[in-house]
Amino acid sequence: MKKRAEIIRTQTLCLHDAEAQIERAVISVANLTSSLAQARMDARISMVEGVEVMDDLVETLKGLQTARKTIVRAHGGLFDISAKMGYATTAGGGETEKFPETPPQKGHADVVPITAAHDIRQAG
Repeated sequence: MKKRAEIIRTQTLCLHDAEAQIERAVISVANLTSSLAQARMDARISMVEGVEVMDDLVETLKGLQTARKTIVRAHGGLFDISAKMGYATTAGGGETEKFPETPPQKGHADVVPITAAHDIRQAG
């Protein structure tokens, strides 16, 4: 039984690494897309140039979003399998925070209002 727990622990770490790699890829492609758009503007090059490249980068982002959704689904499936084996993993990612499934009711959240933002809206 101890061996199974170690296997689950190892696979959980692998899963978290895969999730982080996908997220880093999203950031990298988004940065590249933004950078190329800014470079085109800085160089005063027509938007006509590189349209296909931008299309390809947007498609890449779509693919990465699909990867995000499917790894989240796989995460849930792996959690279910470990539960069937009699094990449960806790929020072991360490680097991320999950939001509650349902938001807290009014008066139950520990939220500090941003009065400056409120004042700006009132003035506008």
